[in-house]
Amino acid sequence: MPLDYKFSWGNYIEIKTTKSNGDELIILYAHLNSSSLKKDDVIKQGDLIALSGRTGNAFNVKYPHVHLEVRENGIIKNPENYISTKFNSAGVSNGNPCQ
Repeated sequence: MPLDYKFSWGNYIEIKTTKSNGDELIILYAHLNSSSLKKDDVIKQGDLIALSGRTGNAFNVKYPHVHLEVRENGIIKNPENYISTKFNSAGVSNGNPCQ
């Protein structure tokens, strides 16, 4: 993607992995306040990876948040299919924290 597009994300991290079937999965978390991860860190499910924020083009939004993007073999997918927290049509979660 063009550099200016990534700049609009502010602070971001990409987590890359290979699924058991060989497909590449990239999960992007953007507009972060901070992250303690460094390049090539190994993480496991449940690890704290970052804090939500208002960076990039989200600097003037009212509340900190995280932009979540999932790409499988380069194709953007619905991120809700990859997390256990579910949302209704208004974007309100089912009451569980995002996992």
